[in-house]
Amino acid sequence: MSAGDPVSAADPVGAARALRHRDWDEQYRTGRWDYLGDPAERYRFTALAGQIHRYAPDSVLDLGCGQGLLYEALGGPAFAGRYVGVDWSAAALPPAARAARAARPARHGFVCADLTRLPLRASFDLAVLGEVLYYLPDPVAALADVDRLLVPGGRLLLSIYRPRPDRPGPWPAAVDALVEALVADGAAHLRTIVEPHHHRRWSFFLRQRRMEGK
Repeated sequence: MSAGDPVSAADPVGAARALRHRDWDEQYRTGRWDYLGDPAERYRFTALAGQIHRYAPDSVLDLGCGQGLLYEALGGPAFAGRYVGVDWSAAALPPAARAARAARPARHGFVCADLTRLPLRASFDLAVLGEVLYYLPDPVAALADVDRLLVPGGRLLLSIYRPRPDRPGPWPAAVDALVEALVADGAAHLRTIVEPHHHRRWSFFLRQRRMEGK
């Protein structure tokens, strides 16, 4: 959008959000995120799916689902519970939706939506934020938005990539600060997994739904 675009002038926040969405769509179209299907990354998806199965939820909300790789790790159409995957990139969602549409049960679906303005009203037993919080303007505030989509006692499962401490640049310190903020907000560390070949690390955290007034 140009500086003189009336939509930009009337809604600068919406205009910025639209630009970010276009950036993500372009990245998915050009293969920027194709590496998430590599074995090293599927190791994380498999471990995350195993953690979800431990809780045996009747319903799962996958926020930032991308191309549906966690859905596949959960069993795809064979997953017994209700599953809704949400991503704000339309370019990410169609491959997952097309691949599953013919066979998936009616209780499974994908939605293109902004994670900070979710159009959902249904309540879920468990929500997942896998490698998403780094990209949100206020990660801790986003957790409160997820709370309203969880049933009483519902769980929020978080997956956070842990770069090597000696990695150059601000990334390690930024992730450490994010983890500190999550723990201060009530998230409990479950475990840290290490992919055996490339030694990539991810930490899983669990946060119970925060009730009103607490």
